[in-house]
Amino acid sequence: MSLLTSEPISEESASAGTTRRDAVITLLYKNAMLLVLAVLVVIAAFTYEHFLEWENFKIILVQNAGLGIIAVGVTMLMVTAAFDLSIVPVFVLGGAVYASTADEMGWGLALVAAVAAGAVTGIINGIIVAKIGVNSFIATLATSSIFSGIVLSWLGTDLLSLTTPSPRDIGTGSLLGVPVPIVLLVVVFVIGQIVLGSTAFGRRLMTVGGSEHSARLAGLRVERLRVSAYVIVGMCAGLAGVIFVARLGSMQSTQLTNSAPLLLDVIAIVVVGGTSLYGGDGAVWRTAIGLLIFGVLDNVIVGINASGATEQIVKGAVVLFAVITDLRARQRSV
Repeated sequence: MSLLTSEPISEESASAGTTRRDAVITLLYKNAMLLVLAVLVVIAAFTYEHFLEWENFKIILVQNAGLGIIAVGVTMLMVTAAFDLSIVPVFVLGGAVYASTADEMGWGLALVAAVAAGAVTGIINGIIVAKIGVNSFIATLATSSIFSGIVLSWLGTDLLSLTTPSPRDIGTGSLLGVPVPIVLLVVVFVIGQIVLGSTAFGRRLMTVGGSEHSARLAGLRVERLRVSAYVIVGMCAGLAGVIFVARLGSMQSTQLTNSAPLLLDVIAIVVVGGTSLYGGDGAVWRTAIGLLIFGVLDNVIVGINASGATEQIVKGAVVLFAVITDLRARQRSV
């Protein structure tokens, strides 16, 4: 009669197995929103019969093009551990500049003027936050009020309208069969991903957000980098305002109120995409995932005639889930 014996599992083998398991769990946490998007797409395909049609996808992307463009800029700012609460008035300002100049100057120069106006607001925000040292929440809350006042003083109750067709092509035209807003959205996302993910500038932004002290010890110009990030946000908001005006055909001061949810939606998209609220970690391609999640949610909720209350509940749940999974991923990586 033979005795069956087994070799005891070594501590090294057990440790290696635990490490691999932890790595897999951490990876799942970090990519949880990809799984959420996949589940949403499957649910949408069965819930809304027109969801998988190309025309419907175009509607989703066109409607969210401006939101996505701003989200790219906010991603590049948030990785530096800074925030911008003045997005909405800058968005309206960019649209107003375009609407007031496009008919006379042509859409090209008007576009440049609108984006430049956004850049100026970014310089102002950046100097107050980075150079003077005011907390980014307080600083941009104050400048949001200032920029809103400027827009209100300028527009009053007037309606700025585009009276010639060519300036509206940015919002309603197509390029090789693809709507121009989608083309602009893709271009901005590609540029943003390359800059943040594959350039020294992007790595420096990450370093500033990860540890400002370490960034200074490494000789990085922290203030200049943060100002640059604010300029990018301003330019993106100005461009989004142009797309809005080109689609709608007009701009008025009431958009300051009507577009108020834009700020929270942008921040939610960036957070859902996995960019850390504490800085030092984020990716533009992940922001694209967040944008698609919100776009699909909006599309399905409208398609099935669900209430606005349902939309708010679902969006809030998605954002909360994203924050919790991000927190768990960080806890496991420590």
